[in-house]
Amino acid sequence: MKQKKRAHTAPHEELFAKLMQDPEFVAEWQRQAPQREIMRMLIEERIKRKKTQKELAEEIGVKPSSLSRLESGSHSPSLAYLSKIAEALGRRLEINLVEK
Repeated sequence: MKQKKRAHTAPHEELFAKLMQDPEFVAEWQRQAPQREIMRMLIEERIKRKKTQKELAEEIGVKPSSLSRLESGSHSPSLAYLSKIAEALGRRLEINLVEK
């Protein structure tokens, strides 16, 4: 039986290091940092409270796919949506402006 040749793929770290050499990528990566941090906190809190995406989605009245897109970073949520999620997780949304 012939073995299929696999395409060579770079490990995530190598690809990321290469992308970080591109000034446009770096600028966009930095611009999206606050959104990634919010998503990280929401995911951690959901897991801490032992809720699945499906359970949380039902609780806030959205489709699980909507919550999945939010957690993956492919959707930019409104403040109202974030507040609804925070409330369902027993938290409140707080936003601060800080010095650069």
